[in-house]
Formats: sequence, structure tokens, C-alpha cells
Amino acid sequence: MNNKSKKIALSALISSILIIFFIFIPILINFYNRESFLYYDTGNDVYSVAISSDGSYFAASTETSIYLFSKSQSTPLWKYKTNGVWSIAISSDGSYIAAGSASNDLYLFSKSSKIPLWNYTLNDKMASVAISANGSYIVAVGGHNLYLFSKSNATPIWNYVSTEFIWRVAISSDGSYIAAVDTYNSFLFSKSSKVPLWNYTTNPVILGLAISSNGMYIAVGDFTNTLYLFNKISSIPMWYKKCSSSGFIYSVAISSNGSYIAVGSSDKNIYLFKKDSPTPIWNYTAEWAFNSVAISFDGSYIVASSSTIFGSINGTPPPPEGEVYLFDKDNSKPIWHYDIGNYITSVAISTDGTHVAVGSYDDKVYLF
Repeated sequence: MNNKSKKIALSALISSILIIFFIFIPILINFYNRESFLYYDTGNDVYSVAISSDGSYFAASTETSIYLFSKSQSTPLWKYKTNGVWSIAISSDGSYIAAGSASNDLYLFSKSSKIPLWNYTLNDKMASVAISANGSYIVAVGGHNLYLFSKSNATPIWNYVSTEFIWRVAISSDGSYIAAVDTYNSFLFSKSSKVPLWNYTTNPVILGLAISSNGMYIAVGDFTNTLYLFNKISSIPMWYKKCSSSGFIYSVAISSNGSYIAVGSSDKNIYLFKKDSPTPIWNYTAEWAFNSVAISFDGSYIVASSSTIFGSINGTPPPPEGEVYLFDKDNSKPIWHYDIGNYITSVAISTDGTHVAVGSYDDKVYLF
């Protein structure tokens, strides 16, 4: 190789290094830098957040309003005023947003407008809402009632009435399967019928629920700190595990194919399981309870919030505190954590784990 060729090769190598340094390194720094975030002050407690698959859009609900945001700006794309909204959900591409209010109303929005496509008044206050990945189906619970809707109109496809209060609902990616939990029972439904495919009676008060994208696996967490994993074909659990002798399960998340299950508990631990075993891969202990968890599509990343629990200590309410943690599935040591300084109500994560949305009682919505 002559000197001219060597200079050309060296120049090309330097150019490649500069491209890597100036393009890819900042991306990695942004991913691992907990200080890189946007936030918006809503002026009211934030109850729930949801994020689109690619992180381009995220929605939030407060005690007075529903918001839609774009990741490119900290001000809302739109805002809709209503009574307290405890639960919100967004379709995979961000095109549709479902939300339920304390005035018993279920709303469906398009991302293009704050004017609802439709709304429906339930028999009781909304406890939970979920939407299929393509936005075609919406499920909602109010009191003892579970409803399935099509995005095309506000008339329920069907309505199931339980003898107990229904706490949570979840739906598979294409809307074919719906999971729900009431005070004592876990249910699996097909979208074609309000008659459950099966139900399973567990210990009292079930707060944690998640279903895999394909509807194959359902994870349930109860008030005795026990996690149950089901296959859709049977009401008999594949396995169950009491995470610890104290506390209860606040929140459950499951990866798209069901391979990984994350559990947030009031015992101040987050646990990560693989579907093949009731023994956790790892757990991490924080200062406060883990009250909300979410997991990326393939299970590689887990986001969780640890917050002081509502209630009192010797008659005195604990000071509001909360931290956000991001984990890699292969390590119990957090990639990063961020102190919000107030009670965190909800976390959500994009498909690839690069964006995290957080809602808090400091009135702010965060995007990391």
C-alpha cells in the first residue's frame, strides 16, 4: 500500500471513529443519563401515565384533566378537562387514548384532537382501563362491571357483572383475550363472549395483573404477596410464589411473550421472574414500597417506582417520597435512579426501553 492509499485509509478510519463518537455515544449517554428528561407541571396530582411503543407519544391523567404529549416538547399537544381520571391507556402507535373518570365516564380520543371520539357512562367510578395495541378494542371496569368496546362506537360489545368489586383489567395485543381480577378471583375472557373462559379463586384483594401481548400468559399478584402465573389454556396456575412473608403485591408487568415477569411489592422489593421458574432471577430492595412497575417489549429493561405508602406511622402520615429506577434484566443493580421527591403514582416504558414516562403527586409528568 502506497503512502497515498495509507492516508486515505487513515482518513476513513478517523471519519468512522468520529461518526461513532458524535452520533452513537450521545445516544448511549442519553439512555444512561438519568438527568436527561422533560417534565410538565400540570398543577394537580398525576394519577396515571401511558406511553406509545416507540415513545413518541405519552398520555397522563390528573384529578382534573387528561393530557397528550409528544416526546419532542414538554407542553401538551392537547388537554381535556374532566373529573379525576384514575386510569389511562394508549395504543401502540399513539393514535388512540382511552381514559376513565371519577364521574363514571369512559372516553376514547384520537391523538389529533382533544374532542372525544365518544364517551360512555359506566355504572360506577372507573378503576382500570386498557386498550389493544392497534386501538381496536377497549376494556374498562367500574364497580362490579367489566365492559368490552370497539373503537368504532360507544355501545359495549358485552358487559360482565361480577359478584365482587373488579380492580384491574388487561388486554392482549390484538384484543382477543381479556384478563380481569376482582377481590377474590382471576378471570380470562375471549373477546367473543362475556362468559369467562375460566376463573381462579385466590387470596383476598388482587391488585397486580398483566397479560402477555399474545394473550398466552397471565400474571396475578395478591394481598398475601403471592404471584401466580397462568397459561391461557388452564385455570390451574403454572406455578405460584409467595415473594416474602410480609407485604402485598402492588403491581405486575410481563414481557410481550411472557418470558419475564416483574413484580413490585410493599415489602420494599422489586422481583424479576422467568416464566419457567417460581424462583426470582433477582430482587432489589429500596427504602420504600415498589408500587408501580413496567417492562419493555422483550423484557430487557424494567422501570419501577418506589414510594412511601399512603397511611400513617404511629398516627402520623409519612412524608411523601418517591424514586424511579431503571433496571437491566441481567442485573439487580439499577442502571440509574432518580429522586422525584414525592409519591409516584405510575410508570410506563417504551417498547425498546429508551423512554420512560412517570406521573407523580408533585403535579408533574416526566419523560426520561
